[in-house]
Amino acid sequence: MYEVESGGGLSAWKVIAPGSAESFSLPDLKALDPELALSPGPLTITVNAARIDNFVYGALRYRDIAQRGWTAYATDVFFAGY
Repeated sequence: MYEVESGGGLSAWKVIAPGSAESFSLPDLKALDPELALSPGPLTITVNAARIDNFVYGALRYRDIAQRGWTAYATDVFFAGY
């Protein structure tokens, strides 16, 4: 699970990806409305790699993205600019 925040947390994306994913793309919401775009400036990107017993990616449930449902996990945070 990737969490991307801009504008000091004003805009936030949570991206759930299969375990083999090494990259992701966010939709260009600026094309719909410029106010929906990520804010220029610093980004905080949190990466969580989790093991969820009996997990099926195609049957994702909201509880699967909470730490209480994870058997094991590792977290790292990266800072970038946009």
